Amino acid sequence: MNKKGIALTVLFVLCMMIMPCFVSAATIEYFGATSRALTDNTIGGKEITITATSRNTAAVYVGFQITNGSSLQKTYSADVTMKNSKFKFTNCTANTSGGWEVVSCNADANDPTIIHIQFKNDTGVSSTSELTDGYVGYLSFDTSEATSDPDKQCVMSLKRTTPSTENPKCKIDGDDYYCQDGQKCTKDEYEEQCPSTTENPQTGSFIPYVVIVAGIGVASGLYFLTKKNKIYHI
Repeated sequence: MNKKGIALTVLFVLCMMIMPCFVSAATIEYFGATSRALTDNTIGGKEITITATSRNTAAVYVGFQITNGSSLQKTYSADVTMKNSKFKFTNCTANTSGGWEVVSCNADANDPTIIHIQFKNDTGVSSTSELTDGYVGYLSFDTSEATSDPDKQCVMSLKRTTPSTENPKCKIDGDDYYCQDGQKCTKDEYEEQCPSTTENPQTGSFIPYVVIVAGIGVASGLYFLTKKNKIYHI
């Protein structure tokens, strides 16, 4: 194999080694829906219309969808806004079979049409290949004051209240430690989950840089060996 062939081979192997090290961060979208199926939802910033039942109740279901990667989703914080004051928020119910529980769920003290919700899942959900994989729970409403037909429908929207970017994994940021799941943790937990041999806590993974340096070294060595006619075939 000539020098050009050797160089191309080394570059190919180097690329294959580096690519798995660079994984794009997941995009997580929180949404509300009109039913447990989660198909009629607020994904993409849309609004949904909730209709009062004959029993003077209504519900909005909440979920999240992970795209462009994977993430160990453990917390869900969002605001639900409704455009009908005749609907009165009563309570939240978590999808306990999916490991979720309610952390807090309250109407805003100054604006009862806004409900602040927070759920958590200690196990976490790592992917949402189907919408229902991200089912978190639902909010219940009392609609007894909605006596006229126009009042029996309520337009709602849902907006995430935490940053859309993920926390750094296995990183130290000042006095804050982030473990493998991207959540803040103690120093002991960090040292247990994030071995120092595989992670630079201040800048993230250094493995890609080691691979790059090693690849350059191999390529240089092969080049000089072939130049001196030490290697003729592989």
